[in-house]
Amino acid sequence: MSAFGTLPHEIAIAIGEMCTWPTSSEEPFLLKHLAALTRTSRWLYNFFNATLYHKNLRQGEPLDSCVLWAAENGCLGTIKIAVSLGADLNADGTKEESDYYKRDERTGERKSFSTPLKRAIRNQHDDIVYCLLDMGVKIDRGPVAWTGTCALDIASHYHTSDKVALALVRKGALQLTPDWYNGLRKLADGKVKVVQALLDVCRNTCDLADGLRCGMDLDNYDIVNWGLQNPLADVSASTYGPSTVLHYAMRQPIRENSLRIFELLLARPESSVNLVDDDGCTLLHEATSTGNSDALNVGLAARGSCWNAPSTS
Repeated sequence: MSAFGTLPHEIAIAIGEMCTWPTSSEEPFLLKHLAALTRTSRWLYNFFNATLYHKNLRQGEPLDSCVLWAAENGCLGTIKIAVSLGADLNADGTKEESDYYKRDERTGERKSFSTPLKRAIRNQHDDIVYCLLDMGVKIDRGPVAWTGTCALDIASHYHTSDKVALALVRKGALQLTPDWYNGLRKLADGKVKVVQALLDVCRNTCDLADGLRCGMDLDNYDIVNWGLQNPLADVSASTYGPSTVLHYAMRQPIRENSLRIFELLLARPESSVNLVDDDGCTLLHEATSTGNSDALNVGLAARGSCWNAPSTS
């Protein structure tokens, strides 16, 4: 028996036509057979790709799988053709006519299997990523079943350089994981420039406070200093429960940059050595209860800190 790829062109095209032209409008899923056929080999792809797009255009919306497959396999030209025919750049494979469509076996609900942007990022097709961003694709669509994470997380995990992640941030990417702090912490381990870019565009005081906390946990003076340049930065803002940024600084073990970071925080206009957190603790309370070094305690006392400072709230 001959392999399909070795058949004469006329026979291969005839078989493709049988998949392409269902006899009844009730049989749209026959198009799935052709879509599967085009993915079998480059030879078949060249034969049937254009036919598939134009047939989908006549039927209505092109299959989501066209863009999803092209993004995963690095076919930028395919994406441009599909988009010109009306393909959805934010397709996630949940439509029933999509080859990527599935239901959750337990709940019966439709499952999302990632977007073209996330597929392109994960497979390191940077040219497609930049093209999709220029086309206005939605970036922060939240975690999905196929990847379990967001676009910025994927870029940080699968790319050694910062270029793709920085491009996402410049286009408005802010979402990391449901836990902003842990997302920053993971980024900061190797992509400080990306963290700094996020802190630049952050417009939430609490998120900025978490960014400062991230810098303190890593003993990274540059991250803390960078975050403080944001006009919304506030070292008296709460982070990690009732504690303020300054209180959190008091909990840090003494490391190479601890004192420099603490001096930087105390120099802020909104800073106060007598700051009281939501639990009624002063900075000296915090330093003593956590067994921090005398160096910080002396530094506070020299600035007039007292044990029982009344709450200023």
